[in-house]
Amino acid sequence: MNLEESDLFIERQKKNNAKKRMIMATIVFLAIIVILLIIMIIIISYQDSLKLKMYIDGRIVTITPTLFIQEGEATYINIKEFSEMVRYDYQKGEYKKYTEDIASCYLVRRP
Repeated sequence: MNLEESDLFIERQKKNNAKKRMIMATIVFLAIIVILLIIMIIIISYQDSLKLKMYIDGRIVTITPTLFIQEGEATYINIKEFSEMVRYDYQKGEYKKYTEDIASCYLVRRP
């Protein structure tokens, strides 16, 4: 038995084992990153699904919490905010009356 060859063989085995461990550690690290990315995508999708949305002219519009106002049993809509969502201009006063009364308003379609 040649001791030089057996030492060389043992040294090669150690290098191969070190390479295998490094590759395995890299694979495990990448798998953990992929799992974390999938979890983040699921969390973001879930949070997005909780938001109220509606379709206006074929596009999705997110409804803000200030659009609907609940007072007692009545629900009111913020007309100024709604007019921006549907692409109308908000005008103070009454239609065809040239005053800017803050107690009334009307909407005009944008050209």
